[in-house]
Amino acid sequence: MKSRESLIKAYLDALGLKALMVLAVDGKQPSRIAFSEEKNLVLVDALFFVKAQHAELVLAHASDDLAAIGALRDGGWIDMAGRELRDIIANTAAYLGASFHAFAAVRSLAEKSVDHILVSVEAARVSGGLAKVNAEYKGYRKRQLATGQTAVTYSAHLAAFTRNLVTLAAQNANAAAELRRPDSNY
Repeated sequence: MKSRESLIKAYLDALGLKALMVLAVDGKQPSRIAFSEEKNLVLVDALFFVKAQHAELVLAHASDDLAAIGALRDGGWIDMAGRELRDIIANTAAYLGASFHAFAAVRSLAEKSVDHILVSVEAARVSGGLAKVNAEYKGYRKRQLATGQTAVTYSAHLAAFTRNLVTLAAQNANAAAELRRPDSNY
């Protein structure tokens, strides 16, 4: 089965949230704001927005404010510690009415969901509840062998099945959150 960490990443990616990440060299000053992690920079914190437009609006306003106080440098670097920059982004989001979720809360949701799915898949595997998945694999394997092609292993097949469950769970969690919002278009 795929590693738990890769499944957590798949869950986070499938949520469809837009992240504003605060990155820094060794978590110190200077720092920068980005939409994704960057090589050689440490993730200080991230704020996840349900609407991509909100993340972009918050970034634009925060950048304007940082430029006005002289903290914004060429190349997107900001003369400020990462935690302080995170607070400025959160305050800007609150001012603009752009709701966000903290990294710790989103990560915790992902971990709990993945752990639940892993336990459920293992229980189904042991109890014979994966009969349909097993039958699909046997059919696939027969077809591959009949044509002289190599079949993926059962563990790889089960890992792909589990990843699909994780992705669907994240998409359903995001859809459910949207339906609970009072300003939802659904």
